[in-house]
Amino acid sequence: HHNPSASPQQRNIILILITTYAMLKLYGHYGSQPFRSVAWLLKMKKEPFECISINPMKGENRTAEYRAQFPLGLIPAIEDDPGDGKTIALSEASAIMIYLCDKNKWNDMYPSSNNNPSDIRQRALNPHV
Repeated sequence: HHNPSASPQQRNIILILITTYAMLKLYGHYGSQPFRSVAWLLKMKKEPFECISINPMKGENRTAEYRAQFPLGLIPAIEDDPGDGKTIALSEASAIMIYLCDKNKWNDMYPSSNNNPSDIRQRALNPHV
């Protein structure tokens, strides 16, 4: 939406923010309780996300395209940029919610732990955390 009172500099800043922000993508189906848990967390925290419908009853989570991104074929799953410019693909509701709480510092939803590696990739590789 165009704001006629915005200066050209303000309009450029708004355009840059829109074009550089990679919105979190949430894959799944509202019939899935784990999917709804992740969606509700995002909605409660007013975190914008793009919902991509993947219906397991129709086998959409078993397609080659979906399995290329999420090899286990699980829903829910997310694609996100954790801030380093690289896309992270993660599935399993609990892991997704812990990742989102840590990334966004939502300590009221899931307390941060000093015992956990700060990098989700390192945490995923450490089964003892």
